[in-house]
Amino acid sequence: MADRDEAGFRFQFSLRTFLIATCALGAGGGTLGRLFLRNPDTFIVVIGVLSSIVPFILAIGTIYWIATRKKSI
Repeated sequence: MADRDEAGFRFQFSLRTFLIATCALGAGGGTLGRLFLRNPDTFIVVIGVLSSIVPFILAIGTIYWIATRKKSI
């Protein structure tokens, strides 16, 4: 079995990035949960908007990440 570094696959993340992502996901989940309990109609609208915008943002981020990687190689 070949070492993953030899194949060109490297995935690294810092503890800081992990903690920021964990806090952001927790805050977002808590906010959505509170909204669901207090105003379910608004929750449905927010989920609809998020399901439209988030894939678009992820696609742009992926294209940017791939372009940045190609420049560094």
